Amino acid sequence: MRKIESSRFKYVIFDFQLCVKGSFINMNFHNNKKNSNGFTLVELIMVIIILGTIAISAATRFLNVQSDAKVSKIKAIAAAMKSTSDLVYVKAIINNVVTDNMDFNGTNISVINGYIGAHWNKSWRYALDIGKEISYTSKNSTCTKHSLCGVGQQNSAPGLPFVILSPGKVAFIWLQGEKLADRCYAFYYNPNDVNKTSPEIGTVTSGC
Repeated sequence: MRKIESSRFKYVIFDFQLCVKGSFINMNFHNNKKNSNGFTLVELIMVIIILGTIAISAATRFLNVQSDAKVSKIKAIAAAMKSTSDLVYVKAIINNVVTDNMDFNGTNISVINGYIGAHWNKSWRYALDIGKEISYTSKNSTCTKHSLCGVGQQNSAPGLPFVILSPGKVAFIWLQGEKLADRCYAFYYNPNDVNKTSPEIGTVTSGC
């Protein structure tokens, strides 16, 4: 009798253990199932923070790429202006032209003190050949007609790294969708002084 009771007691304990374990497993199953149905609030906040950080980083990189592209274009334009100025200077020497009109690639352009003048319609519009139309645009206007805009015979511009002394003049070229005031342009400065100082050609890219 005692052995039987003892055996029964063991079976009861075993059954109890199974029930406890079964309940625990069942609880874990339901909890896992509940967790698999969605994110907790903390998890959602973390996801939002991570996505926001990625978006900000991507936007910053995109803006930097755009800025670098603008700077590269402006520097390329300045280099083209330098080459054109050098060619006009050499041709003016050959033709003994100091201050006068001179034929350059089939068009009369203005030469001042042996260098191409800072006129737009009388000089740069036709002398500068970069495969694109660069029409005259007022210095205070947004460039809209073409991918590049130009203006000449100017006395100043925002960001210009020097003071223009009379009778010197400057010609500017800037990008479509922008103004000179945006400080992203190439410039050509002919001092037109008694010393026949050579032109200054460069860029302003602080606003690109």
